[in-house]
Amino acid sequence: MADARWGLTRTTAGDRVALLRLLFAPDGEADAVLDAPARAYVRGLMERVVPEQAWGVPVLADPGTGGAVKNGWLPRDATGLWVVNSTGCVTAGGRVCAVAVLSDGHASMAEGVARVEEAAWEAVDVLAGRS
Repeated sequence: MADARWGLTRTTAGDRVALLRLLFAPDGEADAVLDAPARAYVRGLMERVVPEQAWGVPVLADPGTGGAVKNGWLPRDATGLWVVNSTGCVTAGGRVCAVAVLSDGHASMAEGVARVEEAAWEAVDVLAGRS
């Protein structure tokens, strides 16, 4: 049986952004994949993470706008190096942004979180034409 931990999925950043687009699509646009109540349930979970897990993509959010996130983190058994990922949807610079950052090979979770947040900022800067 495959390992079911989110942090070890074999999805790509593109896969995760496609999923975010479905989850945050207006009602009716993604109903063939997930109906409106299912999407609302998942969005609600992503919008109510505990403060200790509100790192990664949420740091991009414009003040007062909140955001939605699913993070993943764990050390690899074979190396002890950390896999750290952040996938979410936020309003940044006045634009709604779906962002997914996947990373691997960090000496600690804190190092991984810092790299993920740096990469998320870079991605949003490119999207906003600031880079």
